[in-house]
Amino acid sequence: MLTARPRWVCVLEHASGHGPIRQALGNGKDAVMNKLQKLERKSRKLEDKFRFRLSAFARRESANRDAANDAPEDEESERKKTSMTDGEYRRRIKELRGMHDTLVACMECIETNTTKVLQDQEKDLMRAFRARMQDVARELEHQRELKGDYSMELQARHDEMLVDLRASRELAQSFERRNEQLEGERKGLAEALEAQEDDRWRLLEELGTVVTLPGAAKVSSGLPSSGTSGGSNDVLLENSGGSGDRANADIGGGSTARTRMTNLAYERELRYRKTIDALRDRINSDKLSLKYLREAIDQQLRQRSEIEVFLQQCIDDVKNEISLYQKQQCQRATGDQRLSPGYSGEGSLGLGDATPMTDSIDTVHDLDRERALELLLGQERIVQVLHQKIMEGRDRHDRSIYDNLAHEPSGSFPSQVQLWSREAAVRGLISEELLPRLLLCSGPDYAIHDVIRGSSTNRGGTFDIGDVAVQSFPIDASLSNGYRYELTLRPAMWDDPQLSDEFQTTPQAGAYDISKAFEKGVFVPPPEPEKPPIRGYSGVKQTSYKEFPFVNYFDLHALDYPRCRDHLIGLAALTGNFRQAIGFLFARGYGNIDDASRAFDAFSRGDYVVCATLLPERFHAASEVLQSLSAGATWREAFLACEASERYISSGLGWIWNGVASRRVTLSRSVLPGDLIMPPDADTPFIVQNAEDARRYTLSQVVLPLNLLDKSLLPTSIGNFPSAIIATIHQAGDLTEIPPKEKFRPLVSNARSVYIDPVDGGALRVSFTLNSGSYADVAMREVCGDQILCKSEEGPRKVELNLLRMFPDICFL
Repeated sequence: MLTARPRWVCVLEHASGHGPIRQALGNGKDAVMNKLQKLERKSRKLEDKFRFRLSAFARRESANRDAANDAPEDEESERKKTSMTDGEYRRRIKELRGMHDTLVACMECIETNTTKVLQDQEKDLMRAFRARMQDVARELEHQRELKGDYSMELQARHDEMLVDLRASRELAQSFERRNEQLEGERKGLAEALEAQEDDRWRLLEELGTVVTLPGAAKVSSGLPSSGTSGGSNDVLLENSGGSGDRANADIGGGSTARTRMTNLAYERELRYRKTIDALRDRINSDKLSLKYLREAIDQQLRQRSEIEVFLQQCIDDVKNEISLYQKQQCQRATGDQRLSPGYSGEGSLGLGDATPMTDSIDTVHDLDRERALELLLGQERIVQVLHQKIMEGRDRHDRSIYDNLAHEPSGSFPSQVQLWSREAAVRGLISEELLPRLLLCSGPDYAIHDVIRGSSTNRGGTFDIGDVAVQSFPIDASLSNGYRYELTLRPAMWDDPQLSDEFQTTPQAGAYDISKAFEKGVFVPPPEPEKPPIRGYSGVKQTSYKEFPFVNYFDLHALDYPRCRDHLIGLAALTGNFRQAIGFLFARGYGNIDDASRAFDAFSRGDYVVCATLLPERFHAASEVLQSLSAGATWREAFLACEASERYISSGLGWIWNGVASRRVTLSRSVLPGDLIMPPDADTPFIVQNAEDARRYTLSQVVLPLNLLDKSLLPTSIGNFPSAIIATIHQAGDLTEIPPKEKFRPLVSNARSVYIDPVDGGALRVSFTLNSGSYADVAMREVCGDQILCKSEEGPRKVELNLLRMFPDICFL
């Protein structure tokens, strides 16, 4: 079929050579020939398939041609059969059109009816939804009211249970001491009983010796034995001196002496018998009483108390949890070993190889014991049993327990804890030269301004905004970020109590009297109703409040007011006086009620164990310090071991930051060379070099470092003001390693979306938005001028405005 031969075949035919080359060329030729034959077979198959399809196509075309020739005749005959007139055609078209219009009208009616039905169903659903919403709202309001009442009841019950629990602990301690005393008495009685048994046997041995002595005496003297009397006479003869002299005496006198000695021996023998009978009766009675005592002890040991049964169950539950956890850990460790490349399958522990737990409570950890106690106290029956045991004879043991725990006063501690004095505390921490240079924003019951002038601590200014509401929910201002604050201010009166310098306490709730504000002429409503009714020292400054910033002080809540201790504790620690810092924790003042007074007295005597026993549970930081002191730690180690030490240090640094901020604002209300500037899009501040650069920035971009102990971060615009304080604080050493929560804090802040509107009752409603880290208390000072705010007794989120007491000098922009 193929006549042309490939070129390479010709080349191979004319190729010369021998050996492997010729053999390789021969093999390649055979392979090519085989492939050529396969292609020829495939080509023949394709030609056969083409011929078959061509014949099928020809047959199909001929059939179609025949059908096309016969089609016109069939169509013509069909048209003749179905021919109709024009009238019939129009009539049928009209009928079809009428039927079509009827169908369209029915479809439109169905759509209209469906729309009406859906609208009615939607209205019914909306009415049902509104009714359900009203029911849910009423039920929610009812639940809120019930929740408030129930929470108060639960809180009161919780407080009662805490008091009962403390009393039960004291009662348990007294029972334990009584048990130890009875155990000592029992041991003494057992020893006495054993001694009586030894005395009885000794007397019996002596009695046997006395009975055998007369026979031996008669044998040695050559006299006949005459029973018991003779034996007694022999004993008397032996005891009497000079038996040879009696042999030389006359017979009459000898018989009289013998009769007298016989009677004495008989009487002595009777006394011996009576003594032996009395001792035997006493031994029998002691044995009987000991038997009864043993039976009572055995019965008491067999009859386990209900609390012991519950405690054993809780301990078993905790042990089961520990055993299950150990098995899981063992399984996990075994799985890790099997996955490791060097695992050989030997030495691994299975579930059955886990070490079983013993029945002793010493096999578990302290946390496991606490878990057992939690399970025990979580049962209602245990609480009832403890309450019953506590209330029985509680008044009888209350005072005696404290007397038994008390110790003699220590020589290194004062005999009485002095009352809390913030003025003395500040003067003890800050020198007289530094006090005039610290212009702090405010104080709990005084200001630094009052300390400098030497005024009493009950005549300063306070600022407590009470509950702050954000969208009807209370919130911490320090954690807010763009939240909305809504406050209500009302005029109030204040009756200042004249207190002595020794006791400084907060005013009672009865000192607030809003109704007397109008009677005494303190509050006069303005004639124009559109103006706010409250007027302060400078009036309500809504315009300036929106346009100008305010100093971004740490508010009183941030420094743990009204107790005012966290920042003083931090200052004492920063200056290296850790003993005074710990002493502030145990000083009487705000928040310390009578249940902690005895514990504070014990701390003043140096009895840390007694103080820890009597200290209420809410004093967590003080309990941690007492635990460290009882273990022999120093004042510094005990303070640093407390978890709240970082909070105290941060509060102390915040107190100093307020003073530095006041100092900076008094210098100028514009940017100065040496200020730290924090641009909005930057992470680290930079120092302004000259006045030309200062004019390009605003006061809202000025920041102050919170960690004033780092000299590299201090701005130079305030001069050498913090140097003396920093030199004092650097005595604390490694306390500088405790960083504050923020590295830098803006000097001023702004309030956005400020609205001040009068409401009914002569009140004022203030709403505004603050940035993150700004406090609503500080912002409200710009609204109220230099007046104070106190908590309201009328309801939540109400703030009382007092017009009689004024703030000390406070820096406002």
